[in-house]
Amino acid sequence: MDKGAAMREVAGGEGRGGYSWVMWGTASIVLNFSDVAKVRSQCQKQAMASNPNLKPIYNTFTGTMRVIVKEEGIGGLLLPGMGASILRELSYSSIRLGLYPIVKRAIGTDDEHGDVGLAPKIAASLMTGALGSAIANPTDRIKIMIQQEAGLVDPKTGRYITGLAKGSKPSFNGTFAAFVKIYRTEGFLNGLYRGVGPTVVRAALLTCGQMASYDHAKHLFKRHGILNEGFSLHFSCAIIAAVVANTMCAPADLVKSRYMADRAGASPVYKSAIDCLIKTVRAEGIRGLYIGYTASLYRLGPHFVAT
Repeated sequence: MDKGAAMREVAGGEGRGGYSWVMWGTASIVLNFSDVAKVRSQCQKQAMASNPNLKPIYNTFTGTMRVIVKEEGIGGLLLPGMGASILRELSYSSIRLGLYPIVKRAIGTDDEHGDVGLAPKIAASLMTGALGSAIANPTDRIKIMIQQEAGLVDPKTGRYITGLAKGSKPSFNGTFAAFVKIYRTEGFLNGLYRGVGPTVVRAALLTCGQMASYDHAKHLFKRHGILNEGFSLHFSCAIIAAVVANTMCAPADLVKSRYMADRAGASPVYKSAIDCLIKTVRAEGIRGLYIGYTASLYRLGPHFVAT
């Protein structure tokens, strides 16, 4: 790869930053339904432990979506947590995807094919994913808190009549109100940065699975003449990256969702992220760590293709 080509890759398409933000924000809006379904199914057992009157109604991805639409309308599936999701995507994706090619070139050296090799790609994706998620953790916490308690509110009683928080009053009036309330009631580290450990692990594994597998698969396909540069190459590599990334990060994603959804109050369900992991495996087995896998794949696949 000549120096000019390398610089163009590092720049990541200079001048298209605004387009990238619009794309990531649009992807968050369009694919938010899959996040809502995923969080409901992931946090159901946790909610049932606190409220024995709840029934296990969120079982499969399609089944969860049907239940939500039937009880709450299409808005109940599309809207919860959308504001926080957009804020998260604009910060988290900008950092990890923007820094990846720069870090990759900084720690690796081109071979005769203009490729730095798999090891620098893995290292760069782990570092940039961890950094982006650590900075964006408050938006992730708010998104999950809003999505896991969302439901239909009875206008007479002001309480939820559907969802995992059935019988309770809404905790938040909006995205920014949620930021303020969690900060005031739970603090900065225990509140806005609750779950940063599993969040960083999940994002590092996801970015590694996405960027390293996409980047290397594209290199191998082109090198061996399987596919040439173009839509088919990018689409195929994006699907491969989505499957690899989702499989790698699914357990950390479940622990992150459950631990973040747990309030840091007087009687939380989980004492720590490790405690959440242990209790989940003991109660539900290893398969329990992959609850929400399909919903997550439905989000990551189109998102990676668009990116």
